[in-house]
Amino acid sequence: MKSNSTCKLGAIVVVLSLLCPTIALGGGLSVVVYDNFDDGNFDGWLSTPYWGWAGTLPNVVSSPEGYALQGVGSGYSQDPGLEVYISHPVTLSNVGALRIEMRARSGSQWPNASEILLTRGNDAYLFADYGEGNQMAQFVANINGTWGPDCRYPINATPWHDFAWARDAIGWWSLSIDGQELWHNFVQENRLTSFDGIGLHPLRNQSEIEWVRVTAEVVPVPGAVLLGAIGLGFANYMLKRRSVS
Repeated sequence: MKSNSTCKLGAIVVVLSLLCPTIALGGGLSVVVYDNFDDGNFDGWLSTPYWGWAGTLPNVVSSPEGYALQGVGSGYSQDPGLEVYISHPVTLSNVGALRIEMRARSGSQWPNASEILLTRGNDAYLFADYGEGNQMAQFVANINGTWGPDCRYPINATPWHDFAWARDAIGWWSLSIDGQELWHNFVQENRLTSFDGIGLHPLRNQSEIEWVRVTAEVVPVPGAVLLGAIGLGFANYMLKRRSVS
């Protein structure tokens, strides 16, 4: 008899996991997109226009850890360089904490930058290893056509660096480079909580991206929490009832 109750409990949990996967996983669903391009191709990535960029494919070149994406052309006379853009579709909603990572470098020739974007339609968070001019690690939001905040941390962009921009559950951003947090809670920005794509924009041939990783923490909605509590309570009741009988 107890095994029958266990089966019912399992069935209820399966239903709950389909209706509310965050409850089934203990609250908080980590969604990770990662690519190191070591296969030397663009599987999963699309060459789609964005913000006026035509969606030209970047070059794939050898790098210290395998392969990297490299921008096209040099200087402002090479128009195709500006057009390089590939995107990876995602479907994320109700996002709280975020972590955007990439290994990249960017030369000092003007213009050059290695950029990763997290997009929602035409709105986006942009993260850059900015090599031209005043070299920096940059975070900037573009929402409803308005740029800002625009946060810049000075660096030497020419060598390879591992970058990580992290947003906590209440919207505070911090920057780590090569495993060391260098800029804690530099801005509070959490207007974007849903996303439909990840974009890569290596600008010109001195800019390279070796790998990217995006992790998002999905926050359970109140209705899902209530559904989970009711369902698990009913499952516990059924288990006790069957055990007594």
